[in-house]
Amino acid sequence: MSKAIKIVLWVIVAFGALAIIVPTTPTDTNATTTSSSSSVEAQQPLETYSVSQIAKEYESNTVKADSKYKDKTFKLKALVEDINTGLGGGAYVSARGVNEFSSAQLNFVDENLTALGDLKKGQEIEVICTGAGDIIKAPMFNNCELQ
Repeated sequence: MSKAIKIVLWVIVAFGALAIIVPTTPTDTNATTTSSSSSVEAQQPLETYSVSQIAKEYESNTVKADSKYKDKTFKLKALVEDINTGLGGGAYVSARGVNEFSSAQLNFVDENLTALGDLKKGQEIEVICTGAGDIIKAPMFNNCELQ
């Protein structure tokens, strides 16, 4: 794949990440939300998935994957590809998806900034996240907390 195509893909992913960072108002007024994923964990055991498993499902059928993961909180096992900060200063981890062009993005809560500084590329991590859909078949996760 040419360098120009890779750059275009990264620009598209960056704009998609910006769209996720901008706060939105929930459309379902009947939905019950919790203040943190740790309180959700205390209520019931969370399902555990791997980033590669979710990435394969998004690659296969985005609508079906959204219905299963989007706006739901679960445990996630991920292989760290990169550790970054976004335009708004929030920290995120790029995790291995189906291939090197479909990295998942795990956006972390501010309380994890110090711990994220200790992560290394290639390290396997376990987190609790909320699914945020996908951008060009790359899964996105919000409110992630290291376990």
